[in-house]
Amino acid sequence: MNDKAPGLIEESTERETWRKGIAEGEFVGGCLTDFKKLIGTSFEPEFKNKILILEQIGETPQEINVILTYLKHAGVFDKINGLLLGKFYECVDKKHEDWNKSLKQLFLDELKEYDFPILKTEDFGHFSHMFPVPIGGMGRINTTNKKIEILENVVV
Repeated sequence: MNDKAPGLIEESTERETWRKGIAEGEFVGGCLTDFKKLIGTSFEPEFKNKILILEQIGETPQEINVILTYLKHAGVFDKINGLLLGKFYECVDKKHEDWNKSLKQLFLDELKEYDFPILKTEDFGHFSHMFPVPIGGMGRINTTNKKIEILENVVV
């Protein structure tokens, strides 16, 4: 990002478009396994018109699938405008290598009935270069040009 907020989050690694589109909304989310613990509690965020950001460390594809199903049944994906995925570090099943489904295929299969844009990046998450995505800040993702923008000043 440049010296002035708002602005673009500069790309440090190649980004992937998993589903085309443009989404605007407040950023909400975090580490997938920790974030799911908020669902059904007084700490559960509002998801309507938000951009959900998720990242993860050391979880098997099977467990990621279980959590996505849980979030789907909780209605999270019915409300969001877009999905921004960060680094999913060492998310493989080392004991059952043949069970490993690609992260992209896992998300696209589980979320096939939705049409919100999905952008994948390594720019944030565990063991990334730790670019902070401002939770609660307004943003935009454009999966066609693979851009992530902060639309408002988040630090004054």
